[in-house]
Amino acid sequence: MFFAVTAGSINLIATSFAQYLLSGISSVEIEHGELNGDVRVKYIAILCVVMLTFLNCAGVRFGAVVQNLLGACKAALVALVVVLGISFYINDRTVLERNMSQPFRGSSLSGFGPSMVAALWAFCGWGDVVFLAEEMKNPEKDIPRTAFYSIAIVTITYLAVNLSFLSVLPSTDVQSSVTVAMDLGKVVIGQGAGRWIAIIVSISLLGSINGVIMCGGRYLYGAAKSGEAHRWLGYVSELTGAPTTALIFQGAWSVLLLSWSSNFLEILSYFGAASFFIYGLSAAAQIQIRHKLPDLHRPYGVPFHPVVPIIVICTCVYLVFSTISSSFFQSACAFVFMFVSFPVYYFLVKGRNPGGDTETDVTSSLLM
Repeated sequence: MFFAVTAGSINLIATSFAQYLLSGISSVEIEHGELNGDVRVKYIAILCVVMLTFLNCAGVRFGAVVQNLLGACKAALVALVVVLGISFYINDRTVLERNMSQPFRGSSLSGFGPSMVAALWAFCGWGDVVFLAEEMKNPEKDIPRTAFYSIAIVTITYLAVNLSFLSVLPSTDVQSSVTVAMDLGKVVIGQGAGRWIAIIVSISLLGSINGVIMCGGRYLYGAAKSGEAHRWLGYVSELTGAPTTALIFQGAWSVLLLSWSSNFLEILSYFGAASFFIYGLSAAAQIQIRHKLPDLHRPYGVPFHPVVPIIVICTCVYLVFSTISSSFFQSACAFVFMFVSFPVYYFLVKGRNPGGDTETDVTSSLLM
């Protein structure tokens, strides 16, 4: 999961951050798609990952303060986009009506799966909260509440923001643009405002990157403490209380992947196949654990078991094969990274750490 999903998510957001920041500060008019693969995007994204990694090494409290500030900026940005979309729609309804009159124009059934990977990526962050369970006061109640409310909020926000985009921009522009919020600002307010919106978007994206880095490092730390990763990844700084080794290792791997590619679509293909493969395995593991360990203490359980996990598995299978068919090379690279990690885990980690909790061992055996 770490090598493909966590690092892929960090790099996706870092690339978006770099594209928006470069669009906002550049004096050159940037055409749609021109930023994909731009070397400046790569350098800015790498610098962003490095800086936020060391910021999180300063401790969870400092990282949380930064996260809250950037989260407030993100909320303000979402509100601004929605207000701009509503104001434009009040004065001119033709754009939205034209987009809605042909909602599937330019679409194909083969492209539905890869498109859903991109759309569902907006909802992936809610699961990262479980990595912070050890630092919560009441995780048995806080985690389910966080999952439920965050999915509801993201769903409403996602629909509102996209409706705003479609109220202002033709659907073809929304599909091709890499800085769609900036394009909306240009149309509604003007050229200068579009650049300011791009800068605001880049600041809000810092919050997303910071959140993934903060949670991902604790995922590695937890794996090391339970014997599922090398013990040195479980080192905690006495000065800051942060899992510095895990955070630095995560940052180094993300930088390595960014050095390979900073093209948003390539990273999305790499991330998509790997992430939904892991999500499908997680759902299968849930069924297996429920069957093999029926008496295991469960602070919260999956409702309508096993119907919900089976639906998740079927959906993930479809999305994985759709992504592979559309982006074979990137998907193949993701699976190579994942499958190479299995023998490394069993020969270098599990062999030296035969312990570990039973639930983790059951999950690990499923991945063989």
